[in-house]
Amino acid sequence: MHRGFLTLLNVLALLGAPQAQQGAPAPVARQQFSSNTGVPWSGAKVYSYVAGTTTPLATYTDAG
Repeated sequence: MHRGFLTLLNVLALLGAPQAQQGAPAPVARQQFSSNTGVPWSGAKVYSYVAGTTTPLATYTDAG
């Protein structure tokens, strides 16, 4: 009885409150696209699709 109680206490201690993950936020990616001659592209567009299809896919979502 006593040993089973201690085992239960150990299990409950291991399952205690989850610990918060510590770390740094990901850096903001700043990309610049240019032509073969090094001139930055102006007015370029990016299209994204569901993998293996021609179905358009939203590249971002609006938080509002």
